Amino acid sequence: MATTNGTMLEEFDYIITGPFDHTTPTLQNGNIYKLTISGRGSVGPNVGDPNSTPDAAYMFVNWQNLDLVHVPNSWMCTEWDGIANRRPFPDGYSTNHVYDYYVIGTGTGLAFSFRDNPYGDNIGGFHVKINNLGLQGAVPTAPNIINQPMSQSVNQGSPVAFSVVAAGANPNFQWQFNTVNIFGATNASYNLASATTNNAGNYAVIVSNAGGSVTSSNAVLTIIPPPRTGTGTATMSGVFVVGVNLVDGGSGYTNTPLVRFIGGGGSGTQGFATVSNGVVVSITVTDAGYGYTNTPLVVIEPPFILNPVLGIAPMSFLTFSNLTVSGIYQLQQSVAWYWTNQPLSFSATNSIYTQMFAGIVGSGDYRLALNPVPAQAFATAQVVNGFVVGVTVSSGGSGYVTSPTVSITGGHGTNATAVSYLSGGVVTSISITSAGIGYTNTPTVQIAPPPAAAVSPTVLPVMRVDSASLAPYDNYQIQFMPAIGGTWENWNGGLFTPTDVTNSQYLFITNGTGFFRLQYMP
Repeated sequence: MATTNGTMLEEFDYIITGPFDHTTPTLQNGNIYKLTISGRGSVGPNVGDPNSTPDAAYMFVNWQNLDLVHVPNSWMCTEWDGIANRRPFPDGYSTNHVYDYYVIGTGTGLAFSFRDNPYGDNIGGFHVKINNLGLQGAVPTAPNIINQPMSQSVNQGSPVAFSVVAAGANPNFQWQFNTVNIFGATNASYNLASATTNNAGNYAVIVSNAGGSVTSSNAVLTIIPPPRTGTGTATMSGVFVVGVNLVDGGSGYTNTPLVRFIGGGGSGTQGFATVSNGVVVSITVTDAGYGYTNTPLVVIEPPFILNPVLGIAPMSFLTFSNLTVSGIYQLQQSVAWYWTNQPLSFSATNSIYTQMFAGIVGSGDYRLALNPVPAQAFATAQVVNGFVVGVTVSSGGSGYVTSPTVSITGGHGTNATAVSYLSGGVVTSISITSAGIGYTNTPTVQIAPPPAAAVSPTVLPVMRVDSASLAPYDNYQIQFMPAIGGTWENWNGGLFTPTDVTNSQYLFITNGTGFFRLQYMP
């Protein structure tokens, strides 16, 4: 049955001034009418008892010869002043009430009786509307919930779906979270794509239609946090560990974790953890140990051991030998035909200097030049009609002993040549000895670098191994397999005990190819 306000039969107001009786026009037999009553009565003591709790004025409706479908609890008396089939409409003191009712006409009018409160101030009133819905048949009934939404416990980040099954014509849905309407949640189901701890609480749904509404029972959503390692701090008395202050009980424990005491200069302390509902609730010290000069670290095993994550990156280990102690050295990198200074300069305190570089480099890619480090000379060519007609020195450099060779390359031309001239170790000019031919772009002028007292390195290949998702203070072993289908072997020196959930170390490589993995060593 469609819901509508229909055609107005009658609408009237009553302001509380005294008794008032009213009968509406005839309600056609079998037609469905919607009766809307709103308003409030006056405030005052109960009739006949000036000292009682304040009461209110009443409106009474004669329901004789009517099929009454919906009456709220506050209307459910059977008589008033001995007259059967009349029911009062209270004001609720100073607040407005609005009630909708459906009745089926039986060919008579609807009789109203209003009575004021002689002990009150009579400042209220009632507003009445009666609409003929233009329909015949059964008056709509409120929906009924068949399957309630179910409580759930899910891991943080998991999806959640609540649903309800209701009987009744044309139901509408409104989901609530902790009794507050959820915007846009107006379907028979409500979904969360990724639940967080903020989503934990009570979920319910209001199902309504033209006949009324019903609210489901609460479905409790519990969010299970991700596993988290517990933490604690040791309590000291002199050189002994006498207790543990639990800072964080963690979460997700299914077994009792091992508790260890590390560092502090002493030894021998032992203890055990107590777990309840996946959380460490206490740590009991069974042996205080001895000799502690500092507070030891309390290490509680994680809820479970994650599969470690391993990443590798090629590196190069450079060794510069035969340095002059106290000499000032500048690190340089080879760029094209010349050397460029890098952001590293130092006074040598040893004849050997080592440096790690990312990636794969050769012995000719870097050098250490002894100060004073000579400077590279630079120049720019001038091209006219495809010929190199001149060269302009933009930087004369320094430290040149003889005139450096000059090469002219690129620019899509060929055969241009030039010579350089020095003054005081500086390139002062360059003369073209052959203009060449066919230059469509400006070629590059390459001036040989000045001589330098420099040291080249030896290079060893290195692999940087980065580990993650580790259990701190547990043992791990790096293993190597030279080829697919080979045998995994422990890498010499690859056993380590991380102090954090991540770890990085460098391995010198002797095999050209191979595979690495990380093994947990309980």
